[in-house]
Amino acid sequence: MKNLSLLALTLVVSTLAQAATPSKYFIVQNIATEKMRVYERCTTSPDCAHRMVFQTDMVAGKISGTKDMWTRVGTYKIEKWVKFYEDGARRYPSWFDPNYPATPTAGNSFKAWLEKSTMPQGKGEMRGAFGWYAAMVTPNPYGQWVHGTIGWGSDADTFIKQTRSFMANIFTDPRSHGCTRLENRAVAYIQSFIPAGTDLFRVYALEATEDSQLQAYESQKELVKFDFILTKDQVRKDNPNSIAKGAVELRLRDGKIRSTDILEEGSYLASQYPVGQAFRDNKAARSGKSGDTYSLSESAFKGAFLIDSGRFVNYNHPVEMPRGGVSGTGAVLPEYAKSNSTRYTLIKSEKTKKSYASSPNDDDLYRN
Repeated sequence: MKNLSLLALTLVVSTLAQAATPSKYFIVQNIATEKMRVYERCTTSPDCAHRMVFQTDMVAGKISGTKDMWTRVGTYKIEKWVKFYEDGARRYPSWFDPNYPATPTAGNSFKAWLEKSTMPQGKGEMRGAFGWYAAMVTPNPYGQWVHGTIGWGSDADTFIKQTRSFMANIFTDPRSHGCTRLENRAVAYIQSFIPAGTDLFRVYALEATEDSQLQAYESQKELVKFDFILTKDQVRKDNPNSIAKGAVELRLRDGKIRSTDILEEGSYLASQYPVGQAFRDNKAARSGKSGDTYSLSESAFKGAFLIDSGRFVNYNHPVEMPRGGVSGTGAVLPEYAKSNSTRYTLIKSEKTKKSYASSPNDDDLYRN
């Protein structure tokens, strides 16, 4: 009993130490603009600016129906990564499994991924809905993961764009039940350098810049090339290997996988330059260009998200948004994600772009 108690205490201390250890990177998913950004955390001073190292489009939870399917705001951590994930009920069978019917080929339409002939025993709703990788999040995630989507690398962001298209939304809402979905190459790129334990903030915010000229990002205008080799191994395995080309070539050389395990080879051009999304009440929410995915109205927003420094000014979650993640003190954002900046520029259309000073006492924005 004494040894068991000591083991239990050791596990608790280890878990707490891991939770307290700041992650090198953190992720911000702005549900309002459907943008996902990764930042390298600055630790040189309490109020230093973080550096954005990746930005991509994402698709949030369903716009139609009840708020239960909206993506929940909150502070989370990446608990683990899973390759070729599928849900327990197998409504959405793995993108690849050697024991399942063949995955629909590249270039196929959305409809091909719904065909019963692609499902194990002909059962399921959509083949490969979770894509190549899925990140499980904690705490209180409500089953809302971060994951890829249907399609191959060569299909690029086709199915992300189709989810937002007018035609796709006429008869149904093709969005998820609250998960945030990325194209497969993007989620594979993130998985290659974002480990379990990384902080994830889901917010609903107006976007702004501390430096509207983005001078700190002059050297990051060029896209970064990510070469990948998608392989058949580690189906539904936790925290699997990266499919970065160099890592896969090492495993091939060491005999851990064979050339016959290769599914696809390709490249992805990743953006490291911050591009904000303006609030536009003349754009349909489904378009991904309204800056207000769930049509809350501009008055619902509190404070601003500084996309160039990865920090927030006087931010609070809109009261209309359902919540998950951490509860209690620090539930909205940790101190390192808050800014003492008093000046910033909201992302606006060119005709209405304005600079603002933030009030130190409340969430109001004052025009200069």
